[in-house]
Amino acid sequence: MLFPYRVGTKRQQVNALLHLLPIAFGRYIEPMCGNADLFWALRLSGVCGDALLADIDPLIVAAYIGVRDAPHDVVAALESMERTHEAFRRYRKETPEMPHGEAARAIYLGALSFNGTWRFNRRGHFSSSYNHRPERVPKAETILRASSFLQGIDVRCCDYEEATSHAQKNDLVYFDPPYYGGSRMYRDRFDHERLRRVADDLHRRGVYVMVSYRAHPHIDALYEGWNRIVVPVRQNAPGDSRLRGYVQDVAYLSYDTVAHSLLDIVSLSRETGVS
Repeated sequence: MLFPYRVGTKRQQVNALLHLLPIAFGRYIEPMCGNADLFWALRLSGVCGDALLADIDPLIVAAYIGVRDAPHDVVAALESMERTHEAFRRYRKETPEMPHGEAARAIYLGALSFNGTWRFNRRGHFSSSYNHRPERVPKAETILRASSFLQGIDVRCCDYEEATSHAQKNDLVYFDPPYYGGSRMYRDRFDHERLRRVADDLHRRGVYVMVSYRAHPHIDALYEGWNRIVVPVRQNAPGDSRLRGYVQDVAYLSYDTVAHSLLDIVSLSRETGVS
């Protein structure tokens, strides 16, 4: 909703993922929230009350907190920002003093980055290039709607293990980690084995856990014994032609679920959407 064009979006998969959720669960926890597509879909459907969104990226978290707490200020700041190449380069370097200004900056950069990439240089500065698509900046009504969905939601900037440390029995945790592989888009700096250990600990505590990945034999072996559901998706990723076309995402579930046919998923996608 706030980052619809950002790389890593689950907009295509979200309706299939909704089919795979437990019939009932307690708190919803998304500790790698990023675009938070599943969260928006759950709030839109009215089945998600208490929730925790977390991410290790302070820019992402600033956007959610700013939109939750001061949506009209975010809208005003966003509308005052120039939509030009020169301005984009300037905003990449700036760090606004007010929280709503940083929220507007995060949304602006996410909307106007080339192909939705979210890159930082070695000094930690945002370095994605401009996409020349000013119409992609979210409108005021989108910001205000997102704010209504975020009311009462706990948003934190922290590691995924910390975010899930207090999860209780029957809570639902959805992990959306970086894809496994050696592409330039997702460098292998993420510890996938550590994530599996955290997921196992949550499962032992009675927490429902779902983890989504791009299909890969190593991840299949890592999550051996979990329910494996394939979710086809069309991808148009920047920079690497090998990452374009129809590919298979996989959802690994720590719990049993009723299988749905692809026709069910297509039918639901025509009725429900998150933008």
